[in-house]
Amino acid sequence: MTESTLAGIKKIQLLLFAIVIVMLFFGGCSGQEAEGGVRLEDMAVSLSGGVDISTIGTEAWQESQALSRVDGGNGTGTADGAGNPGTTGSQSGTADTEVPKMALNASEATVTYQGLDYVSSYRTIGGDGIYCTGFEGTVPEEGPYFAGRIGMEEDTIQQFSLEIPKGMFVYRGCTDSQGRWHLLLSQRNGNTVETDKKTEIWVVNRAGELEQSLDITEYIGESRFCDWMTVDQEGIYYFAQTGGIRVIDTANQTVSTLNFGGEITGIGIGRSGALYGMFNVEGNNFLGRIDVGSGSVEKCADLAETLASSFSILQGGVNTELLLANKGNGVWSYDGTELKQELEFSDIMASGQDILAIGFLWDGRMCVMSRENGNDVFRYIPVES
Repeated sequence: MTESTLAGIKKIQLLLFAIVIVMLFFGGCSGQEAEGGVRLEDMAVSLSGGVDISTIGTEAWQESQALSRVDGGNGTGTADGAGNPGTTGSQSGTADTEVPKMALNASEATVTYQGLDYVSSYRTIGGDGIYCTGFEGTVPEEGPYFAGRIGMEEDTIQQFSLEIPKGMFVYRGCTDSQGRWHLLLSQRNGNTVETDKKTEIWVVNRAGELEQSLDITEYIGESRFCDWMTVDQEGIYYFAQTGGIRVIDTANQTVSTLNFGGEITGIGIGRSGALYGMFNVEGNNFLGRIDVGSGSVEKCADLAETLASSFSILQGGVNTELLLANKGNGVWSYDGTELKQELEFSDIMASGQDILAIGFLWDGRMCVMSRENGNDVFRYIPVES
């Protein structure tokens, strides 16, 4: 063969090799389509600042994030259900941190707050109490910023001895199956949460002790402005906005984003530990179960056309898979097969009363916090029997 012929063969071989490489690469990059036509993508995200996602959760990463622990707590739930208290896991087992076993309470109660004056900035109801952050006094932003807890049917707040750094404020929060309070804190300028500023998760036990603090500034992205936040039994965090969910899994060292072809109008963890969401896809409002691993949404139940699609609370119950609350309409339960309304707020509250927070407790009751005639009022209503 001539040199020109050999050169031509080599060029053809190189071209064929390049084609094979391209086919192998793009052959594994097909998207996923969820059941019912809901499009869902589950992919690792490229984070700003050149963060190496493979290091998240490692000992070196924990040290770099100034991870602090109290009594060996690991911030994960070990109970059978998200709303049903179980064992204390790696907690110290003291009287203050043991998870109480509660009987269902069929009694209604109304309590008017009588404690120190404070301006509440964020509230979480779950486990056996109401968790609040706020400013002492009657003028926002002027008094000391603190976090505390109001026990069931109590009328005063117990302030925690947590040193919240100046300029950091609680933006979202949730409770887990052990009654621990998970707080999302971000730096703030006035009433605006600062973009790309320091953001942390704090895990606080029922005694008000800081078990874990985690700097997630590089991992949270725009999800610092989330509308809903929840944590599952494995300690995986879900931060939801209307368009998607940011998932931070420190145990498996992954950060991912779920993007939907519709709107998310609420998320929460069921008693079984499953992740649920309320969705609006092309005008169809429904409750769905999210499989994070496969990237699919299983429709559980459609919502009535007259029902507002946005739900402020989705929590696992004591005996019920999922309890849901909508400030405009009332309370529903989902037992794994049927979505059923349990009560309407018009039956228990006068019109015009301002609902500040809603949550479900370990004794099978719902607590509704409202502002009435200048006072904070807590109503305890049986939901489960």
